[in-house]
Amino acid sequence: MELAYKVTSLGGRSSQVQIGAHTLQFNIPDGTGHSGPGALAVFVAAAGACAFYFASGVLQAQDVPSENLSIDVRAVTDPEPRRHLKSIVVTARLAPPAAHLAEEVRAAIEGCPVHGTFCLPPEASVEIDVGTPAAT
Repeated sequence: MELAYKVTSLGGRSSQVQIGAHTLQFNIPDGTGHSGPGALAVFVAAAGACAFYFASGVLQAQDVPSENLSIDVRAVTDPEPRRHLKSIVVTARLAPPAAHLAEEVRAAIEGCPVHGTFCLPPEASVEIDVGTPAAT
């Protein structure tokens, strides 16, 4: 399966990307109160959303409401040698009605593709296409 998206300008350093019927808007936080989330914050939040999706499937299979689950995500960035994530911790919080599912929830979260990407990072490259006009 390939995932491919086009990121377009909203002016200045702001951008947007269309993912199906959803439009996400990004902006490097500038302290004005008018900026959207930064891409790294959304990347970290996606780890929590993915963990919740997979963990809630465990609860749902046992007829335990997903309100008994929350996910905390904590990441530390390291500015050197390049700005990147130094560490990320995903914590599943289970209310007592779901406590007996802790190990199944852990296994489900470890099966989340975002978690897998952190554990087995993909090859990454940057390509530049000069001469092709930007399309919005």
